[in-house]
Amino acid sequence: MQLNACVDIGQIEGGFVMGLGYFLSEDVIFDSSGRLISKNTYDYKPFSSMDISSKFNTRLMQNFPNTAKGSFLRSKATGEPPLVCSSAAHFAVRDAVHAAREDAGIDEDFHLATPATVE
Repeated sequence: MQLNACVDIGQIEGGFVMGLGYFLSEDVIFDSSGRLISKNTYDYKPFSSMDISSKFNTRLMQNFPNTAKGSFLRSKATGEPPLVCSSAAHFAVRDAVHAAREDAGIDEDFHLATPATVE
């Protein structure tokens, strides 16, 4: 049993969307003195509700107790796993670029950095 199902679902969906931003759009940029200049939403645009699907299928496992010692009220980590799962979007972009290059007769290896931005 979770503390609050709505909070858990929000953490799951938010973690996934945060990962999409990390793998596809957010770039860490430093100036010539090494100061971070892409540190807030004035410098980059994170995904918004208009950038993601309106249908996001999230279900919580029922009757699956968390018996881990040291957890607060048997709470579980819910945001981190979907963030890691969102790396699949980066791999999908990489595979699509590879297929397009193959169709165009380009046989050279390529590296698709993270984030996979259009630049």
